[in-house]
Amino acid sequence: MYFVNQGTKFHILGLIAECQQSWQDASTAFEEAIHIEPENVSHWYALGRVAFTRGEADQSLYAFNMALDMNPLDPIALTFSYDALHALGHDTEALRRVACAVELDSANVPALRRLIEARIRMGWHHGKEGQKTWRLLGQAQRRAAGDPEVHECLAQYYMARGEWDKVPQLWQNFTIQYPCSPTGWQYAAKWHQATGDDLNARVAIQQAYHLQPDHPDIRKAMQVPAYG
Repeated sequence: MYFVNQGTKFHILGLIAECQQSWQDASTAFEEAIHIEPENVSHWYALGRVAFTRGEADQSLYAFNMALDMNPLDPIALTFSYDALHALGHDTEALRRVACAVELDSANVPALRRLIEARIRMGWHHGKEGQKTWRLLGQAQRRAAGDPEVHECLAQYYMARGEWDKVPQLWQNFTIQYPCSPTGWQYAAKWHQATGDDLNARVAIQQAYHLQPDHPDIRKAMQVPAYG
């Protein structure tokens, strides 16, 4: 007979609650798992993830920092603590951590995306620094061509450079190539609206909703009067 230890049991309960978007129940379950197995880094990852989703950036950072206390070169904690650090206004440390994560693993797409976003935010989209940001974008695209979040980074890069005309075509191409990506359609809607194309914005968000009607951000967008 196979027995599941108590730490694993609470972690599974936390994952179930997370899937149900029962964030408080998920946090409680992951905290119980940590109480039983404080050395199990996966429990800290999960708690950090859920805390950030709940808008508790300080708690999220605490959880990821606990993972880093166990291993200062933990690529997962280095990558995902970025979000909490940025939310708390610690952008220099956030940049340092994701840069370290990419240095450790050049195929770490979540870290690459965050590093690109940080560089764009800091104005590194022209000159030599802009060329480096562009190379990072190419690196991310080669690793995850169908990732809409990577294309969102590219859209932000174009917009930061004032190249507005490239953005609608970027998303048109993406939705043609990946028509079953609800996030792709969601981003297409956002950028169509930002560039004044309300008709295509409405069509895109409706397609996103058709593909994933339970996504909270897509549902929220569908309630915007401009989308009908």
